[in-house]
Amino acid sequence: SAAAVFMMSWYVIRRTGSVYYTLFFINPAFINLAIEQIRSGLASGFFFIAVLTENIVIKIALVALAASFHTAFFLLGGFYLGFLLLKKFAVGEKILSKPEVTFAIVAVLALIVTLFRGAALQYIGDERGDLVITFTDRISLSLAFASFILTYILFLEVRRFTFEGAFYTFSVMTALFSVFAAVYGVRFIGIAIPALAVMASEISPRYRTFFILQYAALSALYFWYWLQY
Repeated sequence: SAAAVFMMSWYVIRRTGSVYYTLFFINPAFINLAIEQIRSGLASGFFFIAVLTENIVIKIALVALAASFHTAFFLLGGFYLGFLLLKKFAVGEKILSKPEVTFAIVAVLALIVTLFRGAALQYIGDERGDLVITFTDRISLSLAFASFILTYILFLEVRRFTFEGAFYTFSVMTALFSVFAAVYGVRFIGIAIPALAVMASEISPRYRTFFILQYAALSALYFWYWLQY
């Protein structure tokens, strides 16, 4: 919806200081989120506005509002609040200052969450799956988006994981592990696109063009695949 796009655009502009990074929204994953997955799109918008909000009461209220639109934000909202809590401790800052360690911890967390999520969905008899994208293509798509995590770690201007880096890693690794757990997880990629746009602004200027071209190439290939259906 237009409201969802506006909220996520505002988030990206505020975090990067530039409107140009909203061009990252030109991707089938984000377009599908905004146009076809209305509840997920609105939930994403409220969630990212919550990230911008300084007042903790309003922040929690917005995260709760996002979760009321889509249950995925119980998970993602919990991750965000956990991230805020981690930052309050010295050990948290030490972990975030070591990108490789942060990636490993977040990836393991995504695996645990996916296994729990798969068991929970199986218990309630929810057998949703992606009816368009095949198993192999879902792996390829998730791995392609996961490649930006490697680029991010290698070329960070400041050697420290931000919330966007951690959130994107958690979302994309959850999508990847969901393929093997036979549960629907592709939406997590679309939700993470605004975070990826902010990550681009955190890349060293020397390598930022490479990061953007990498994304443009993936988007072009994804559009080509998307238009086949």
